[in-house]
Amino acid sequence: MSSYRVEFNQGGLPSGDRQSLPVPDLTTALVVADINLERGVAELHDGDKLVATIEKHGRGGRTYWEISAAA
Repeated sequence: MSSYRVEFNQGGLPSGDRQSLPVPDLTTALVVADINLERGVAELHDGDKLVATIEKHGRGGRTYWEISAAA
């Protein structure tokens, strides 16, 4: 069974405190990242493996995520 988590810097800024939250699936990871990040990059992990990085673009209800699969 997969053990997913989403990691990001508080406030989406490099200087922010690092947050790591467990999530049941990748869809929920996107929801958690969307709620917690106004802008910036989050990482999706499955256990110790980096699955993808996601970057939030746009503002004011017109946001979208750019997803980059890990190599």
